[in-house]
Amino acid sequence: LLATRQAMRTSSDLQARATLLDSEAIVLRHEGRAVEALASAQASVALWRSIGEQHYAIEALVEAAHAAFDLDDLETVEQLVAQAESWPPIERRPLLDAQEARLRAKLLAAHESSGSAEFEHATAMFRALGLPFWTAVTLLENAENQADANEATSLFAAAESIFERLRATPWLERTRAARRGPSTVDDVALAPAAVPPRLTERSDSIVEHDEAERRDG
Repeated sequence: LLATRQAMRTSSDLQARATLLDSEAIVLRHEGRAVEALASAQASVALWRSIGEQHYAIEALVEAAHAAFDLDDLETVEQLVAQAESWPPIERRPLLDAQEARLRAKLLAAHESSGSAEFEHATAMFRALGLPFWTAVTLLENAENQADANEATSLFAAAESIFERLRATPWLERTRAARRGPSTVDDVALAPAAVPPRLTERSDSIVEHDEAERRDG
């Protein structure tokens, strides 16, 4: 595995390098190494955009924003969202619009302002895209920042129902802990996000590709 990671890190295949950076960002953040995760995710965004893989660039940008939130670095989150908003129309995707709305809502909540309307807007966008996981995440985040207890209960229930259906156990545990009260949320350790399938699916072909290049050279 270490040999494969090193091969990907030095590969001439930019997709392989971007995949590794993105995956490392996920693992680093869940290890509590948010500064390194942020740097890795930002590098991944740049590589994905350079090869026109916008969907993966969006994933990496969201991971970078999550790392910045972990650091309470709201200025960097603002910069990341502004960066995304500046992408030209040809690079934009409905998923980017939805994630921008969600991150803006999280920023408002972090500044102790009401982001409920923004969370609702983002939730509607994820629903329209047929993305139940992100729909549930946004419902949960809205509930966690909801001043109205009755509304929060309804949002928690909606998120819990989706996470149960998806069998997203760590998120289900977080939702149930949040419903019990803020003091219990920190006790729930979210499992590291799964390494993107493209990392393992492409590993062997990447190594073979580089070996062939060296032979031909």
